[in-house]
Amino acid sequence: MDAFPGEAAWAVLAGRSGSVTELFEYGFHGAFPPVLPRLSVGARAYNVCWNVNAGNHIAFAADGEMLLAVDAMYPERWVQETNVARWPELTAMAPHFRWRNGKSWRAAALATIELTTKSRLSQEWLEQERSHFIGLAPVVDQR
Repeated sequence: MDAFPGEAAWAVLAGRSGSVTELFEYGFHGAFPPVLPRLSVGARAYNVCWNVNAGNHIAFAADGEMLLAVDAMYPERWVQETNVARWPELTAMAPHFRWRNGKSWRAAALATIELTTKSRLSQEWLEQERSHFIGLAPVVDQR
């Protein structure tokens, strides 16, 4: 993991539904290259993240390439992005990201991923028992 040298990263497989695989990653490792593009090889991968300081983004990668990562709090800035048209569900959901109008940009971001993938994180889904794995990044001696 080049993005965070010296840090061990891990992920948990949360579930699989047809062609959709949902991963939870510890920290923000999945939010930065090269993780999301690697997950998207031969597919599409989506990411939503935020922290307590409102640092955030919603992103997608396809076929090994990071295509779009935008600030979820400011949809009016998305029009400047060259690849925004490649994610029509995000543009369609833009009115729901307008937090100054009382909307929840966090809920809108998660709903956009659900709309795009057709995979819903319902209470029933959360209550299902699932298999999982944890993978640790190799520890490299940097002496």
